[in-house]
Amino acid sequence: MSRLFGPYEWQFTKRAEFTQGLEYLRSFEDNSIWKFNSETALIVAITDVFALKVSYPVLYNHDPRPSVATVTRTSERTPGCKR
Repeated sequence: MSRLFGPYEWQFTKRAEFTQGLEYLRSFEDNSIWKFNSETALIVAITDVFALKVSYPVLYNHDPRPSVATVTRTSERTPGCKR
């Protein structure tokens, strides 16, 4: 499987950052099988150690199995530790 990924990051304040990631996956064996994934996120540092991330991922499967949805959209809220 081949992968093409494009990240974008914009830190608009010292404690807030906007990120966007776009990913294209394609099978080497069958060119009709491919996926496209995207994640848009806002990350805000609450303290020097903890941050809150709110994201909206979209996962598109061009050729899913019959029981699987083609497009998956979810919204996520993740508290976490900064590295």
